Parts: sequence; structure tokens; C-alpha cells
Amino acid sequence: MGKKHKDRPKHQHYTKYHEPPANQFGGELSMIYTVKIQPHPEEENRYTEEKTYRQNQLNVAKRLNLITGVGGGIALLTLIALIAYACITYRQLETMKDSNTINREGVESVQRAFVYLSNLAAIFPNSNSPDGDKVLFQADWQNSGSTPATSVIQWVSSDWRNRLLPYKEFNYPDKPADESIVQAPTQFYIAPHDHERGSMLKVPRTELGAIGAGTFVHFWGWITYIDAFKHIHRSEFCFRIIAFDPKTPQILMAPCPEHNCADEDCKDYKTPAKAN
Repeated sequence: MGKKHKDRPKHQHYTKYHEPPANQFGGELSMIYTVKIQPHPEEENRYTEEKTYRQNQLNVAKRLNLITGVGGGIALLTLIALIAYACITYRQLETMKDSNTINREGVESVQRAFVYLSNLAAIFPNSNSPDGDKVLFQADWQNSGSTPATSVIQWVSSDWRNRLLPYKEFNYPDKPADESIVQAPTQFYIAPHDHERGSMLKVPRTELGAIGAGTFVHFWGWITYIDAFKHIHRSEFCFRIIAFDPKTPQILMAPCPEHNCADEDCKDYKTPAKAN
């Protein structure tokens, strides 16, 4: 080994890629300084103002929310009160309607016309007259109401046979007009608390004399009329002669178990609309 290599230190260190070591900068050390940046006074004021403005806006929003909530609560309470008031008013209105209906019906029931058969008047013609061998029966219709009955129409029929009528199954037909029926006016008027004569029927005295010996004589009929309140009414009747004394003369009658009714109590009654 030459002299040049012998004089080189054994532990001398070389940096990678032959970079010079750090202590080769002439002995000067590097320094790190902390720099504090102070904001501009105007920027700081603007920031403070913006912060204050946002805080004020937030406070205003909170107050508005509170006012809105209170207003909403008041509106809800008002709505509830209105609904309750409407329900109470509706019930009062319905009560008033019911009361008016009851009062009106009460007035109508007291004041309206009420027509019924009050009597079948027996008339005994002179024996020398054309109807001397008969007894005449005429319907007497009575209006017990405080108002008139108008557009009155009636029909009366008679029947004699050797047995009772089948009351429940019988349809009580309008017997056609013949020599035994004297037809009343087709339409007439009955004043308040007054009466009007209706159809007249003729029954042979021989049939009446056989009552109690196997002959049964019946009368039935109906009447319709309009009251002052424009309601249409109907009354029906059925009677049977139970005794006849040609000497007195006297006739006793009894109502049939069927066909004595008025309005909706009648089987064939149909609730009509008001009259025009």
C-alpha cells in the first residue's frame, strides 16, 4: 500500500452520494422564527359587527318563532272554540226544529178537520110509498175539527147474508150503485163542527125482520178529505145490525171487529203526499 493511502484515517465517514457533511457550512447554525399575524383593525371591527348582526338576527328569529307559536296556539284554541260553538248552535237549531215540528203537529192535531161516521140514520118510509117495504139508512158524516174538510168523497155499501162476514179476510169492496143505493154527491164540503149527509141505502124490511133468525145485515164504507193544512185523510167504518124491532121501530148496531179506523191505522192506507 502506498503512502497516500496509509495517511487516510480509517474511520472517516462519507455521506451518501458524496454530499458534504453538515459541519461543512462554515460553522453557521440555521434559526426558525415564529411570526404572529395581527388582523387589521377594520377587519376586526367588521367581524365583530357581523357577529353582533348574526346574534341579533338569531334573537329576532327566536322572538318571531315564539310569537308564531303563541299565535298558532291562540288560533288553535279559537278553532276549537268555534267548533264547539258550531256544535252547540247545531244542537240548538235541531232542538228548535224539533220543537217547531212538535208545536206545528200539536196545532194541526187540534185544529185540523177530523171526519168520521157519527151515525147511520134509519128512515122508515110510509107503507104506501114506493119504498114502503124498505128501510132507508143514510150515512151521517161528522167533522169534529176546528177547520173545514174539503174535497170530501165517500162511499157506503150494504150486505145481507145468512152468515157473518169473514171480517179478517173480507176486502170490503165498493158495491156498485144499483136500486139499493142512492148515491151522494161525488164531492162535497163539511164545515167545522158540522155534519153532512152521505149515501142512502135501502134494505128490505123482510131481511131486517129475519135478523136473529139466520140473517146478518152489514154496512161498510169510507171517506177521504183534505184538511186546512193540505193533508189527505181517510176514515173507514163497518157496522152490523144486531137487533130490529119493527113495532117501535128501533134498530141496534154494533161495530165490526175490522174496518173501523182512520189514516195510518187502516190496513189499505197509503201515506199520501200533501194535496196541491
